[in-house]
Amino acid sequence: MFLVSRRRPTMMSFGAIGGTGMLLGFLFWFVLVLLVIGSLYLIVSRREEKGSLTPLEILKRRFAGGEISLAEYELAKKTLVLASVEDSGWPKAQKF
Repeated sequence: MFLVSRRRPTMMSFGAIGGTGMLLGFLFWFVLVLLVIGSLYLIVSRREEKGSLTPLEILKRRFAGGEISLAEYELAKKTLVLASVEDSGWPKAQKF
């Protein structure tokens, strides 16, 4: 007669799959956590991109897109440049 083990599987024997099932479980959760972290990073980085445009860049995009005319663009650009000079603390140019 053949020797057959009649031992019942326990929690430590990992059943018929062996240690592979436990490894796949860890791998599944690792990949899931990486996907969550990656998606949160993409969401946050896109928000920062939208808020990082300067007023002059926004003005240039509006002009390039045809939202405003050349006269409106030049007037707004002069206003922005003058406002940035006033905010910088530099004295204004004086006319002679």
